[in-house]
Amino acid sequence: NLLVLGHSGCGAHNIIGRIQQRDLADIKKGFGMEYDYLDVRSEGEEETVGLMHIWHIEDQEYSELLPVVLTPQRLATALVLLVVDLTSPHAILKCLDGWLAKLKPFIESLYAQNAALEAELKEAGNQYLRKHQARVLEPIQGTDLAAPTGLLLNQLGVPMVVVGAKVDHFEQAVKRSIATPSAGPAAAGP
Repeated sequence: NLLVLGHSGCGAHNIIGRIQQRDLADIKKGFGMEYDYLDVRSEGEEETVGLMHIWHIEDQEYSELLPVVLTPQRLATALVLLVVDLTSPHAILKCLDGWLAKLKPFIESLYAQNAALEAELKEAGNQYLRKHQARVLEPIQGTDLAAPTGLLLNQLGVPMVVVGAKVDHFEQAVKRSIATPSAGPAAAGP
């Protein structure tokens, strides 16, 4: 179960299309929430070995639809894909914080109904973190940057991936800003 979240126009449809290996023109956009699926095949095989459900909630205003997607039965097999628009870097943290503010209480409400599910999913998450912690928390190679203290210590038990979309537009905007440096403040009038 793949749950794709982002704001309207963030590039999520393009990401979903690439996952499904579809042309963007073939993707039909819905309103609020969309559902599709993908037949999963072993590499080089024609036979379908599974089915991946793909849910897309277009904007935080439709977060009341989370119970349709994240049921207790689906939670253990869910992956949340948070899509951010790199052409609006000033809005990235607002988007992430907003979705996390919607997801956290909802997932915690599911755990309040099923403590065994919470223990199982959080332990699986902790095992993954312990296994990969050195790689995730080591300083970024060639810099003095290191992960902040406490990073990844509070986890919800549901894997989440943040994907930056519209990289090509972002790169073009950066090139334009480098090619046309600011002329400085406008001259004062008489």
